[in-house]
Amino acid sequence: MLPCYKSNFGLPDLLKATISGYSTGVEDVEDAYAEAFGMPYAILLPSARAGICWTLRACSGKGQQVICPVFTCWEVWQAVRRVHSDICLVDLDKDSFLMDYNILASFQEGPHAMVLSQIYGYPYDLDALDMRSKHDPGVRIVDMAMGLPDQNLFKQLGPRDVALISFGARKCLYSGWGGMAFMRDRALADEVRRLRGSEQVPESFVTAGLKFNRMFMTELARLEIVHSAIQSSRRWWNKFQVKIPRNIAHPVCVEQHQDHPSFEAYYRVPPSGVNRNLMLYNLLTIEDQRKHRKSLAEHYTKNLSGIAGIILPPISCDAMSHYTIRVPATRRAEIVDMLSRSGFAVETLFAFSARLPIAEYPVSAKVADQVINLPLYLKFTPSEVERICSVLRKVIG
Repeated sequence: MLPCYKSNFGLPDLLKATISGYSTGVEDVEDAYAEAFGMPYAILLPSARAGICWTLRACSGKGQQVICPVFTCWEVWQAVRRVHSDICLVDLDKDSFLMDYNILASFQEGPHAMVLSQIYGYPYDLDALDMRSKHDPGVRIVDMAMGLPDQNLFKQLGPRDVALISFGARKCLYSGWGGMAFMRDRALADEVRRLRGSEQVPESFVTAGLKFNRMFMTELARLEIVHSAIQSSRRWWNKFQVKIPRNIAHPVCVEQHQDHPSFEAYYRVPPSGVNRNLMLYNLLTIEDQRKHRKSLAEHYTKNLSGIAGIILPPISCDAMSHYTIRVPATRRAEIVDMLSRSGFAVETLFAFSARLPIAEYPVSAKVADQVINLPLYLKFTPSEVERICSVLRKVIG
């Protein structure tokens, strides 16, 4: 079975990065990424969520309103709650995977901050948001964690904007651990660096060893034969699980405790030397990855156009994390199972929390039940796109 994600590097590259050890310093990575994207300040972080938290703290985020998408990963909400800020959730636009611009503008009353999560890599038009805004946000966090950073996106950033990318699990620039913040304001950059210094623990061989072991096992698990065995075992196990009705499920929601011990590593443990070496490796291959992802997206569109029952994603000139289609909610489980049995693992990001009222966020609730994320990674081939599309035509047609 082919996994939904694969890193840009393989086991030989991981071993090479390990042998190189600590040859790449923190400032080396920061300088390389700052130069690549034309930004004056780049700050290496334990995670993108740490970047959200520390940016809000640097801008006196405690108690202020922070506008966030309801359709996003729960880590965004958790980072905001860690600052004890009030979260204001915004529903999706019915024609995209981003927040509705009209609703967003109506919530921009008084002091506030904003987190713009670029879902699947779709970018916000920052100039259009500026024109609709009634009050400028104290800080605007452009969360690029899911996509591939592009210099054209950075050119839109203003003096109070902060862009974040992620090197974490299942991200386009996966390097085993870490994130990075970009900004133009020197005082803000200095404060984020100060907060990083106050919370991060020093690097240790123990944490570096644990992260290497995690990366090695992840790469091993993504080998086709191993991944097939894992998925088969998971399907067998799921047959014996009791299905929990949606209204009593236990989803992650905005009220989840922000200081749970399992979250602390994402704010305290810095990227290791191996992680930093892989970050530079990913920077060298980013244009190849961008070109390949866009080419695969064109193959998907060509093969899936005109099929009744499939809503294709909005066309974009940017590289996406996945090719995300929408199917009837009543048939999604059947379609995902058929794809799995045909040798393709897919995702269904993101779930809609059962603790949130559907009536207030109808578009997000509907989309969450319909989406299927198809693979777009560098090692996925056009012939595999045609095979997965053939399965979709068969099961839906």
